[in-house]
Amino acid sequence: DRSENLIMLGACNGIICITDSFDIALCNPSIREFKSLAVTPLFGPDKMVHWPEAVGFGFDPNTGDYKVVRIVNHFENLDDYGYDPGCTRAEVYNLSTNSWREIDAAVPAKVFYAPCFETLFNGAFHWYAGEDLTILSFHISNEVMQLIPLPDICSVVDGHRKSLDVLNGSLAIIRY
Repeated sequence: DRSENLIMLGACNGIICITDSFDIALCNPSIREFKSLAVTPLFGPDKMVHWPEAVGFGFDPNTGDYKVVRIVNHFENLDDYGYDPGCTRAEVYNLSTNSWREIDAAVPAKVFYAPCFETLFNGAFHWYAGEDLTILSFHISNEVMQLIPLPDICSVVDGHRKSLDVLNGSLAIIRY
């Protein structure tokens, strides 16, 4: 039973996206609707280990559709775990079609999993990523990924935790 490990990924227009790191569901508590997302067919044979690195949920105003993006690593076994661009893929779920599709976008950096670090801002998801401490950005409408360098002050490894958020209309890094 993985229900003890539920994480709320985000909310948009009254719809809440939750995950247990593997399965994803959308829930609208006001009308008591719950939808488990279709199982993704994209990541090869059953013998592979699939490890989600990042998930984001939001509304695409250009298509009028809700989307979930997921960055996943896949390996022959857990001993292989690590960032390998050849093993990392991104996929998008569209609510209107109830289906996943792999996107043709290279994932340029390993995402550091932290539930408080998935932020939707200006139509793009943002995650803390890369060995050189950057932000990985994925635009929800044009489905393009890019790296955004952090300010030098943020690259200091000082034992403080960091989180992305929106503050006064700007993407902000909160250090605590």
